Amino acid sequence: MISTISQLVARVESNGIPYAMRFEPKFTVSPQAVNNCIRAYKPLQISRATAEMICRTSWGKFQIMGENLYTVCNLQGDVNAFMSNEELQEACFQTFIEKRGINFTLEDIRQDAGKMSMFARRYNGSSEYAVTLKRAMGW
Repeated sequence: MISTISQLVARVESNGIPYAMRFEPKFTVSPQAVNNCIRAYKPLQISRATAEMICRTSWGKFQIMGENLYTVCNLQGDVNAFMSNEELQEACFQTFIEKRGINFTLEDIRQDAGKMSMFARRYNGSSEYAVTLKRAMGW
């Protein structure tokens, strides 16, 4: 039974699998995210191309884009550590929804179509994501 927004998103994005990843080759990354990613990997030296790949990939059970991990969530480590730490994934998810202004409860989005739409757009980039969330909730 889904009882929280994080459970809902994890179900929809990865079926709750913490090591899920999905490469988005057309996603445009910011120079800031690439630079932050490179810094986070120190002392290991990763190339800009590797950092761009990391930023173009969504990671973990919430499928947070690397771009957002290294900007919005301010991740200070590598994605391998992120993928192996479910508590860190939860913390980054919470940071992401707070900073994006969508820290809603499951009841909030069930009862308010505007909040549902806002959550869909700000979390996934598409208002169509609301349909996916509703299906996962059994609507």
